[in-house]
Amino acid sequence: MRLKKFLGTLHLATGFRSSSSIWRVVDRYWFRTVYVFFVLDYGTREVVRASVPEHPELVLFAQQLRGFCGFSRRYSNNPAKRTMPVSRPLEKAKAAVLLLCLGIAFSLGNMAVAESWPAIEIAGRQVEPGNKRKFPYLQSDSFEATYLNSPIFVARGSRSGYSLCVTAGIHGDELNGMEIARRAFAAVDPNELSGTLIVFPSVNAEGARTGRRDMIDRRDLNRSFPGSATGSIASIVADRLFHLIRTHCHALVDLHTGSNARFNLPQIRVTPDDHRAVNIARHFGVGIVVLDEGPEGSLRREISKAGLPSINYEGGASGEFQEKEIQQGVRGVISVLRYLDMLPSGEMLEVPTSKIYAETHWTRAPAGGGGYFFPTCVLGGPVVEGQELGYIVDPLTDKRTIIESPYNGQIIGFATPQIVLPGFGLFHIGLQTPPTRTQNLRRSPPTLTGQSDH
Repeated sequence: MRLKKFLGTLHLATGFRSSSSIWRVVDRYWFRTVYVFFVLDYGTREVVRASVPEHPELVLFAQQLRGFCGFSRRYSNNPAKRTMPVSRPLEKAKAAVLLLCLGIAFSLGNMAVAESWPAIEIAGRQVEPGNKRKFPYLQSDSFEATYLNSPIFVARGSRSGYSLCVTAGIHGDELNGMEIARRAFAAVDPNELSGTLIVFPSVNAEGARTGRRDMIDRRDLNRSFPGSATGSIASIVADRLFHLIRTHCHALVDLHTGSNARFNLPQIRVTPDDHRAVNIARHFGVGIVVLDEGPEGSLRREISKAGLPSINYEGGASGEFQEKEIQQGVRGVISVLRYLDMLPSGEMLEVPTSKIYAETHWTRAPAGGGGYFFPTCVLGGPVVEGQELGYIVDPLTDKRTIIESPYNGQIIGFATPQIVLPGFGLFHIGLQTPPTRTQNLRRSPPTLTGQSDH
């Protein structure tokens, strides 16, 4: 409505009776401000190019401007038959007034937009709209900071929207997640982004440098949340990360791989009680969805308790980069950004209901069955009760222990060939999910409520 009023006022101010006369003077005019860039061509009668990264209403503005300027019927699409522009001093003066008014209007509009969508401040740094920054969490060169510090990547979109946090490297040996986080951040153009993408690509940076899973204090960081500012190194890091996420984010994607020489089928893990998180999990769109609460002290579980929708991506094994699982993870993060309307429309993935598992089961090495383990089933393949999954050979007695599936389902993770002892988890099976457990999981609009003040 404001645009229509402005165009009406502009028409009265310039006094043009024939809008085509303006067009003959303007001819092919390139007009650019911070928030709008378009080319209007009287010959083709089209908006040749329009890019409005800050204010969607300006697309309509460009179309209205084209209609206001108009096109004379004698302008033909045939270049040979076009009437050449007429040069008249009065028309040129009026056109100059038109362009001056447009410049003033857009400048005022830019100021209003800047006030409504300010820069974000995180860890003492500011990131302006339409920009990206990478910086360490701590601005300190102390001995202690060496063990506490980790990088933060921030992309501040050119318009308002949700804030999505992505964490990786909570376990220092889980390399796939770190590369997924890096690639996903690199793929996002802040001028096309609505909202803010905050990436913590290597939370346990010291562990990543040394190839160690746990923190330097030998504690598992993903059992240390929400943390304590006066605790051990793991507790301090957990406390700071937990505070940043609660302060700045509407939702969380936490990236992981299998642990202890286990390989996970790409999957999303999510609490079943939060429909917002379940819908984000489904629109990550990769592999399968496993409904579980997560272990006590894990980031996903504790952030979910705090009221933010949170999911885990698990794909591949620790200790090395696996390209297939990395590519799937990047696609999933981008799909979530599109689902949350943070990126323009494009490929948005969705896991079918049939691939949502409410129950899973670990098949373990039996008592008296320690030795060399060899899987014979296929990761991701279906299994039936009684089917052989693998075997264990005792290297001293040559005794072979066959491992059979106790259920019908799908292999969603297994141990790689290695030496195992009784009780070691060998096969993770997703059980056939009864329809009643998933019939209420429907796609809903991406409406999130959270603690973010940005």
